[in-house]
Amino acid sequence: MQVVDEFLTFLGIYDDVKRERALKKLLLKEKEKIKGKTVVEAGAGFGIFSEWMKKLGARKVYAVESNPLVYEVRREKREITPVLSTIEEFEPPEKIDVLFHEFYGPMLYDESLAALERLKFSPEWVIPDRGRLLCGVVNVKDKVVKDRVLQAFAGVLITDLFPWIRKVPLTIPVAVWKYGEGLRILNCEVPEEGNFVVFGMEIWHEKNFVCSSLTCTNWPLVWTPRLGRRFKLSFEWKDGITEVLFEWET
Repeated sequence: MQVVDEFLTFLGIYDDVKRERALKKLLLKEKEKIKGKTVVEAGAGFGIFSEWMKKLGARKVYAVESNPLVYEVRREKREITPVLSTIEEFEPPEKIDVLFHEFYGPMLYDESLAALERLKFSPEWVIPDRGRLLCGVVNVKDKVVKDRVLQAFAGVLITDLFPWIRKVPLTIPVAVWKYGEGLRILNCEVPEEGNFVVFGMEIWHEKNFVCSSLTCTNWPLVWTPRLGRRFKLSFEWKDGITEVLFEWET
């Protein structure tokens, strides 16, 4: 059942047109790194970015995907080399010039970025190569989400709790990730105002902004009731899954 659920998840991802447009624009900007090179798309899904890199002149494209149903769809595309594997278990038969991925989660590091630290090969370039997690404090008044509900959500991170709210002040840097350097937690303190803390991530490549939770709906905003000024945040990698550990300091 898990394989089918993951397959259906892929279908929803492709509704985010802004995400696709932003990442294709990034690859176009990096065309000279791709042209004539051997490239890998990690977590390739249906391989739209694999096909795009081929159009940009890649000599060979490996579309690495661990979902067997999605892999079967990819096998129909002869111009791409599909690989049924996780990216951390993939052992390419040749030198890889470029690795493309979008392993960012709503909390930046809670998807598969940790897998890039466990590669069995060393790509010359990783695109995108960095990201940021930010937060902001807001005051939300809602007829349903009252004090009793807030108490039930104490210390819980909730995606899309208020999906109609997309414009929020994400001004507080919380963490940064860079390929080759890993994750670094910067700050876990918020002002004593508002009743919710909201988190959002940004994708960057080198010094260029690519997209974010505020511009691409594939990455939802993450909400939690504000229960203090300081919180603890960490991530734990176990059996191929990254778990978010979050709690308020008392």
